[in-house]
Amino acid sequence: MERPVCKLCGNFAEERSVLYAPDGGVRTATRVTCTTCGVYDVTMMLDATLFHGYPQEDRYRLSGLTRRATERGETIELSSSSAKQLLAENPLPSPIEQVDLVLEYLDGHTSPGGPPVPLSMEKDYTVVRALGAKGLQFIVNSMVKDGLIERTDTSALPHYRITMAGYDRLERRRKQAPPVAISTGWEKVDRHVAAAKARLNDAAFEEDFQQAGLLCRETLISLAQAVFDPERHPTLDGVKASPTDAKRMLEAVVAVHLAGESNEEIRALARAAIRAALALQHDRAADKRAALLCYESTVALVRLVALLAKPQAE
Repeated sequence: MERPVCKLCGNFAEERSVLYAPDGGVRTATRVTCTTCGVYDVTMMLDATLFHGYPQEDRYRLSGLTRRATERGETIELSSSSAKQLLAENPLPSPIEQVDLVLEYLDGHTSPGGPPVPLSMEKDYTVVRALGAKGLQFIVNSMVKDGLIERTDTSALPHYRITMAGYDRLERRRKQAPPVAISTGWEKVDRHVAAAKARLNDAAFEEDFQQAGLLCRETLISLAQAVFDPERHPTLDGVKASPTDAKRMLEAVVAVHLAGESNEEIRALARAAIRAALALQHDRAADKRAALLCYESTVALVRLVALLAKPQAE
Protein backbone atom coordinates (compact mmCIF):
# COMPACT_ATOMS: atom_id res chain seq x y z
CA MET A 1 0.00 0.00 0.00
CA GLU A 2 1.34 3.42 -0.97
CA ARG A 3 2.14 5.60 2.03
CA PRO A 4 0.27 8.92 2.24
CA VAL A 5 2.27 12.10 1.76
CA CYS A 6 1.84 15.46 3.48
CA LYS A 7 1.87 18.05 0.72
CA LEU A 8 2.93 20.84 3.10
CA CYS A 9 6.29 19.48 4.26
CA GLY A 10 6.74 16.73 1.65
CA ASN A 11 7.28 14.00 4.25
CA PHE A 12 5.26 10.83 4.66
CA ALA A 13 2.09 11.45 6.66
CA GLU A 14 1.01 9.19 9.48
CA GLU A 15 -2.54 9.10 8.16
CA ARG A 16 -4.98 10.55 5.64
CA SER A 17 -8.64 10.07 6.46
CA VAL A 18 -11.96 10.92 4.83
CA LEU A 19 -14.07 13.74 6.30
CA TYR A 20 -17.84 13.51 6.60
CA ALA A 21 -20.45 16.27 6.59
CA PRO A 22 -23.07 16.48 9.38
CA ASP A 23 -25.59 14.76 7.10
CA GLY A 24 -23.26 11.78 6.67
CA GLY A 25 -22.11 12.61 3.16
CA VAL A 26 -18.44 12.45 2.17
CA ARG A 27 -16.75 15.87 1.98
CA THR A 28 -14.32 16.93 -0.73
CA ALA A 29 -11.60 17.28 1.90
CA THR A 30 -9.31 15.00 3.88
CA ARG A 31 -7.73 15.09 7.34
CA VAL A 32 -3.95 14.76 7.37
CA THR A 33 -1.98 13.66 10.43
CA CYS A 34 1.70 14.56 10.10
CA THR A 35 4.50 14.50 12.68
CA THR A 36 5.86 17.79 11.32
CA CYS A 37 2.69 19.69 10.41
CA GLY A 38 0.28 18.35 13.02
CA VAL A 39 -3.34 17.56 12.21
CA TYR A 40 -5.10 19.63 9.55
CA ASP A 41 -7.91 19.38 7.03
CA VAL A 42 -7.30 20.21 3.38
CA THR A 43 -9.68 20.45 0.44
CA MET A 44 -8.95 18.19 -2.49
CA MET A 45 -8.61 21.18 -4.82
CA LEU A 46 -5.88 22.79 -2.71
CA ASP A 47 -4.19 19.47 -2.03
CA ALA A 48 -3.80 18.91 -5.77
CA THR A 49 -2.05 22.26 -6.29
CA LEU A 50 0.08 22.66 -3.14
CA PHE A 51 3.32 21.27 -4.59
CA HIS A 52 3.24 23.25 -7.84
CA GLY A 53 1.03 26.20 -6.94
CA TYR A 54 2.80 27.36 -3.77
CA PRO A 55 6.50 28.08 -3.29
CA GLN A 56 8.31 26.10 -0.59
CA GLU A 57 8.45 29.13 1.73
CA ASP A 58 4.66 29.45 1.69
CA ARG A 59 4.22 25.73 2.37
CA TYR A 60 6.64 26.02 5.29
CA ARG A 61 4.63 28.95 6.62
CA LEU A 62 1.35 27.04 6.33
CA SER A 63 2.85 23.97 8.00
CA GLY A 64 3.93 26.17 10.90
CA LEU A 65 0.39 27.49 11.31
CA THR A 66 -1.18 24.02 11.20
CA ARG A 67 1.34 22.66 13.71
CA ARG A 68 0.81 25.58 16.09
CA ALA A 69 -2.96 25.10 15.83
CA THR A 70 -2.55 21.40 16.65
CA GLU A 71 -0.48 22.28 19.72
CA ARG A 72 -3.40 24.48 20.86
CA GLY A 73 -5.86 21.63 20.35
CA GLU A 74 -7.33 23.13 17.17
CA THR A 75 -7.62 21.91 13.59
CA ILE A 76 -7.22 24.30 10.66
CA GLU A 77 -9.02 23.62 7.39
CA LEU A 78 -6.97 24.67 4.39
CA SER A 79 -8.70 25.67 1.17
CA SER A 80 -7.50 27.80 -1.74
CA SER A 81 -9.06 30.90 -0.17
CA SER A 82 -8.19 30.21 3.48
CA ALA A 83 -4.56 29.37 2.64
CA LYS A 84 -4.09 32.71 0.91
CA GLN A 85 -5.77 34.50 3.78
CA LEU A 86 -3.65 32.72 6.40
CA LEU A 87 -0.48 33.67 4.55
CA ALA A 88 -1.61 37.29 4.28
CA GLU A 89 -2.56 37.56 7.96
CA ASN A 90 0.37 35.67 9.47
CA PRO A 91 3.80 36.99 8.54
CA LEU A 92 6.84 35.05 9.66
CA PRO A 93 7.62 35.66 13.35
CA SER A 94 10.77 37.58 14.15
CA PRO A 95 13.73 35.71 15.72
CA ILE A 96 12.78 37.20 19.10
CA GLU A 97 9.23 35.90 18.73
CA GLN A 98 10.58 32.49 17.72
CA VAL A 99 12.55 32.34 20.97
CA ASP A 100 9.29 32.79 22.88
CA LEU A 101 7.63 30.10 20.77
CA VAL A 102 10.35 27.59 21.69
CA LEU A 103 9.95 28.43 25.38
CA GLU A 104 6.16 28.02 25.16
CA TYR A 105 6.54 24.68 23.40
CA LEU A 106 8.99 23.30 25.94
CA ASP A 107 6.92 24.61 28.85
CA GLY A 108 3.81 22.96 27.42
CA HIS A 109 5.49 19.55 27.23
CA THR A 110 7.13 19.33 30.65
CA SER A 111 7.26 21.02 34.05
CA PRO A 112 10.08 22.65 36.05
CA GLY A 113 12.39 19.84 37.09
CA GLY A 114 10.54 17.43 34.82
CA PRO A 115 11.95 15.34 31.99
CA PRO A 116 13.65 17.18 29.10
CA VAL A 117 11.78 17.56 25.83
CA PRO A 118 12.99 16.07 22.52
CA LEU A 119 13.33 18.63 19.75
CA SER A 120 13.98 17.40 16.21
CA MET A 121 15.38 20.10 13.94
CA GLU A 122 14.05 18.23 10.88
CA LYS A 123 10.51 17.72 12.21
CA ASP A 124 9.88 20.41 14.83
CA TYR A 125 10.91 23.54 12.94
CA THR A 126 7.18 24.15 12.54
CA VAL A 127 6.93 24.78 16.31
CA VAL A 128 8.55 28.19 15.77
CA ARG A 129 7.18 28.59 12.22
CA ALA A 130 10.74 28.56 10.87
CA LEU A 131 11.60 27.98 7.21
CA GLY A 132 13.10 24.56 7.74
CA ALA A 133 15.52 22.81 10.09
CA LYS A 134 18.30 25.42 9.79
CA GLY A 135 15.96 28.14 11.03
CA LEU A 136 15.11 26.22 14.20
CA GLN A 137 18.74 25.22 14.74
CA PHE A 138 19.80 28.88 14.69
CA ILE A 139 17.18 29.82 17.29
CA VAL A 140 17.99 26.87 19.56
CA ASN A 141 21.75 27.49 19.39
CA SER A 142 21.19 31.15 20.29
CA MET A 143 18.96 30.22 23.23
CA VAL A 144 21.54 27.77 24.59
CA LYS A 145 24.24 30.41 24.25
CA ASP A 146 22.05 32.96 26.08
CA GLY A 147 21.30 30.49 28.88
CA LEU A 148 17.52 30.28 28.25
CA ILE A 149 17.55 26.52 27.62
CA GLU A 150 20.06 23.73 28.05
CA ARG A 151 20.68 20.50 26.19
CA THR A 152 20.68 17.47 28.48
CA ASP A 153 22.08 14.75 26.23
CA THR A 154 24.34 13.95 23.27
CA SER A 155 21.99 11.65 21.37
CA ALA A 156 20.97 12.01 17.73
CA LEU A 157 17.64 13.43 18.89
CA PRO A 158 18.55 16.32 21.21
CA HIS A 159 16.57 16.94 24.42
CA TYR A 160 16.21 20.36 26.03
CA ARG A 161 14.81 21.92 29.17
CA ILE A 162 14.18 25.48 30.25
CA THR A 163 16.63 27.15 32.64
CA MET A 164 15.66 29.59 35.40
CA ALA A 165 16.54 32.43 33.02
CA GLY A 166 14.13 30.94 30.51
CA TYR A 167 11.33 30.69 33.08
CA ASP A 168 11.99 34.30 34.08
CA ARG A 169 11.54 35.38 30.47
CA LEU A 170 8.32 33.35 30.20
CA GLU A 171 6.88 34.90 33.37
CA ARG A 172 7.68 38.45 32.27
CA ARG A 173 6.13 37.84 28.87
CA ARG A 174 2.94 36.38 30.33
CA LYS A 175 2.50 39.31 32.70
CA GLN A 176 2.53 41.58 29.66
CA ALA A 177 -0.05 39.48 27.80
CA PRO A 178 -3.66 40.78 27.49
CA PRO A 179 -6.27 39.19 29.77
CA VAL A 180 -7.93 35.98 28.60
CA ALA A 181 -11.41 36.11 27.10
CA ILE A 182 -12.83 33.77 29.75
CA SER A 183 -11.46 31.75 32.66
CA THR A 184 -13.28 28.56 33.64
CA GLY A 185 -10.36 26.54 34.96
CA TRP A 186 -10.67 24.15 32.00
CA GLU A 187 -7.54 25.09 30.07
CA LYS A 188 -8.56 23.67 26.71
CA VAL A 189 -11.99 25.33 26.86
CA ASP A 190 -10.48 28.70 27.75
CA ARG A 191 -7.91 28.35 24.97
CA HIS A 192 -10.57 27.62 22.37
CA VAL A 193 -12.66 30.60 23.47
CA ALA A 194 -9.63 32.88 23.28
CA ALA A 195 -8.76 31.54 19.82
CA ALA A 196 -12.33 32.11 18.59
CA LYS A 197 -12.26 35.67 19.92
CA ALA A 198 -8.90 36.35 18.25
CA ARG A 199 -10.21 34.94 14.96
CA LEU A 200 -13.27 37.20 15.17
CA ASN A 201 -11.17 40.27 15.88
CA ASP A 202 -9.21 39.73 12.65
CA ALA A 203 -12.01 38.25 10.53
CA ALA A 204 -12.65 39.80 7.14
CA PHE A 205 -13.89 37.02 4.84
CA GLU A 206 -16.46 34.23 4.92
CA GLU A 207 -13.86 31.56 5.61
CA ASP A 208 -12.67 33.52 8.66
CA PHE A 209 -16.18 33.51 10.08
CA GLN A 210 -16.49 29.79 9.32
CA GLN A 211 -13.25 29.20 11.22
CA ALA A 212 -14.75 31.07 14.17
CA GLY A 213 -17.68 28.67 14.01
CA LEU A 214 -15.29 25.71 13.93
CA LEU A 215 -13.52 27.03 17.03
CA CYS A 216 -16.86 27.50 18.78
CA ARG A 217 -17.73 23.89 17.95
CA GLU A 218 -14.35 22.72 19.28
CA THR A 219 -15.02 24.76 22.42
CA LEU A 220 -18.27 22.90 23.01
CA ILE A 221 -16.63 19.52 22.42
CA SER A 222 -13.89 20.33 24.93
CA LEU A 223 -16.50 21.64 27.37
CA ALA A 224 -18.57 18.47 27.06
CA GLN A 225 -15.52 16.26 27.55
CA ALA A 226 -14.59 18.23 30.68
CA VAL A 227 -17.96 17.86 32.44
CA PHE A 228 -19.70 14.79 31.05
CA ASP A 229 -19.72 11.67 33.22
CA PRO A 230 -21.67 8.76 31.68
CA GLU A 231 -22.39 7.39 35.16
CA ARG A 232 -24.01 10.62 36.37
CA HIS A 233 -25.32 11.99 33.09
CA PRO A 234 -27.42 9.45 31.15
CA THR A 235 -28.09 10.60 27.59
CA LEU A 236 -31.62 11.68 26.84
CA ASP A 237 -32.17 9.08 24.12
CA GLY A 238 -30.15 6.28 25.74
CA VAL A 239 -27.59 6.29 22.93
CA LYS A 240 -23.96 6.21 24.03
CA ALA A 241 -22.27 9.56 23.38
CA SER A 242 -19.12 9.51 21.25
CA PRO A 243 -16.12 11.59 22.43
CA THR A 244 -17.04 14.38 19.99
CA ASP A 245 -20.82 14.29 20.46
CA ALA A 246 -21.06 17.63 22.28
CA LYS A 247 -24.80 17.91 21.71
CA ARG A 248 -25.68 14.61 23.37
CA MET A 249 -23.22 15.08 26.24
CA LEU A 250 -24.13 18.69 27.06
CA GLU A 251 -27.86 18.02 26.88
CA ALA A 252 -27.36 15.18 29.37
CA VAL A 253 -25.37 17.41 31.74
CA VAL A 254 -27.90 20.23 31.59
CA ALA A 255 -30.82 17.82 32.00
CA VAL A 256 -29.36 16.49 35.26
CA HIS A 257 -28.42 19.83 36.78
CA LEU A 258 -31.45 21.77 35.52
CA ALA A 259 -34.24 19.23 35.60
CA GLY A 260 -37.87 20.22 35.35
CA GLU A 261 -40.18 22.05 33.00
CA SER A 262 -39.25 25.46 34.40
CA ASN A 263 -35.71 25.08 33.06
CA GLU A 264 -36.66 24.16 29.50
CA GLU A 265 -35.51 27.55 28.14
CA ILE A 266 -32.05 27.14 29.66
CA ARG A 267 -31.78 23.60 28.35
CA ALA A 268 -32.70 24.94 24.92
CA LEU A 269 -29.66 27.23 25.10
CA ALA A 270 -27.36 24.22 24.87
CA ARG A 271 -29.08 22.93 21.75
CA ALA A 272 -29.14 26.41 20.18
CA ALA A 273 -25.43 27.07 20.80
CA ILE A 274 -24.41 23.78 19.21
CA ARG A 275 -26.67 24.32 16.19
CA ALA A 276 -25.32 27.86 15.75
CA ALA A 277 -21.70 26.68 15.74
CA LEU A 278 -22.40 23.86 13.30
CA ALA A 279 -24.46 26.07 10.98
CA LEU A 280 -21.85 28.82 10.86
CA GLN A 281 -19.03 26.40 10.17
CA HIS A 282 -20.71 25.30 6.93
CA ASP A 283 -22.29 28.64 5.98
CA ARG A 284 -20.47 29.98 2.92
CA ALA A 285 -22.34 33.27 3.33
CA ALA A 286 -21.40 33.70 7.01
CA ASP A 287 -20.88 37.30 8.08
CA LYS A 288 -19.56 39.16 11.12
CA ARG A 289 -22.97 39.38 12.78
CA ALA A 290 -23.60 35.63 12.51
CA ALA A 291 -20.11 34.89 13.81
CA LEU A 292 -20.56 37.19 16.80
CA LEU A 293 -23.91 35.62 17.64
CA CYS A 294 -22.33 32.19 17.47
CA TYR A 295 -19.44 33.26 19.69
CA GLU A 296 -21.62 34.96 22.29
CA SER A 297 -24.02 32.02 22.51
CA THR A 298 -21.07 29.65 22.92
CA VAL A 299 -19.55 31.78 25.69
CA ALA A 300 -22.94 32.00 27.41
CA LEU A 301 -23.22 28.21 27.35
CA VAL A 302 -19.67 27.81 28.69
CA ARG A 303 -20.44 30.14 31.58
CA LEU A 304 -23.71 28.33 32.28
CA VAL A 305 -22.13 24.89 32.34
CA ALA A 306 -19.24 26.17 34.47
CA LEU A 307 -21.73 27.46 37.04
CA LEU A 308 -23.53 24.13 37.06
CA ALA A 309 -20.52 21.84 37.13
CA LYS A 310 -17.99 23.58 39.33
CA PRO A 311 -19.93 23.32 42.63
CA GLN A 312 -20.45 19.61 41.91
CA ALA A 313 -16.73 19.16 41.29
CA GLU A 314 -15.84 20.94 44.51
